[in-house]
Amino acid sequence: MRRFVHVLTSAFVLVAMITVPAHAEPPPNPHTILAEVGKVASANGIDQAKAVEIGGIRQWITVRGRDRHNPILLVLHGGPAAPDLPNRYLFEGPWIDYFTVVEWDQRGAGKTYELNTPETVAPTMHADRMVQDAEELVGYLRRTYGIKKIFAL
Repeated sequence: MRRFVHVLTSAFVLVAMITVPAHAEPPPNPHTILAEVGKVASANGIDQAKAVEIGGIRQWITVRGRDRHNPILLVLHGGPAAPDLPNRYLFEGPWIDYFTVVEWDQRGAGKTYELNTPETVAPTMHADRMVQDAEELVGYLRRTYGIKKIFAL
């Protein structure tokens, strides 16, 4: 009788396992994983991504560092249509220990391109305007974060 109960119980468990669908979690999202890996977790750190008004248009910046009182490192990418923001995880890691790293999608590039209409930006795509944008951004960073020392890369 004991053996019969054991076989019957095992059969019920087996049938339940076969007929009840598995409830596995969906695979993790790569963007979520990278966001967690790159998160600035220090008490005095900063981790912001936002659009700011520079040169009459909205321009995208990220501001990241383990200590918001560190000097600012302003990363200038190679020009229109060549943003570095998608690749920042390749090189930014050690920098945020010693600097507050500001990555900027300049006029005509990356997220800044998405924030504005081409008709608005096209007439302003010249070197003088881009230099003025950089000067305005440096002023914004000094006012907003209270840091006077800014390095450009």
